[in-house]
Amino acid sequence: MTQGYYRLVTNGSCRMLLTGTSEALETLSFLGCSLLPAALPPPIPAGYLEGTTALYSEAERQIHAYFNNTLQSFSLPLAPHGTPFQKKVWQIIQDIPHGQVISYKQEAFHLDPARQSWRAVGSANGRNPLPLLIPCHRIIRSDGRIGGYSGGTGIKRRLLELEGWSISSDGRISRS
Repeated sequence: MTQGYYRLVTNGSCRMLLTGTSEALETLSFLGCSLLPAALPPPIPAGYLEGTTALYSEAERQIHAYFNNTLQSFSLPLAPHGTPFQKKVWQIIQDIPHGQVISYKQEAFHLDPARQSWRAVGSANGRNPLPLLIPCHRIIRSDGRIGGYSGGTGIKRRLLELEGWSISSDGRISRS
């Protein structure tokens, strides 16, 4: 079995937990943020070591750069666990440029123009084990509202605002 690693990353008021191997990141969990209710950190998986490797240092550097608006695209090795369908959905998300958004329906169309299974796509987005790094915050509802987010809508709002969007009180997004 491959050795597992973890790293706690704090950026301003946000705390995140990264886990994976020495070769690739597998999960990112939001543990708490000023915009989120305080949460206890999930237990570190048994046998995992603190991620002091170059990968985890680089991941922390890139996360800080993103939140400081000096990085628009992450370049980290990722190894999310999921079904083949989920992995196809997550690949589409990774291709959405910084500052752009698409709807769940548009994402489903990119995946399969004939089926347009937007509910299945939404479900796969909700199971994204690497939110932020696989930027599912860039997927919104067809009516222009922000929709849900595994880290909570407060953090999704914050991420969209970092990328140049304004969000009204009813959750509609518009270009700042």
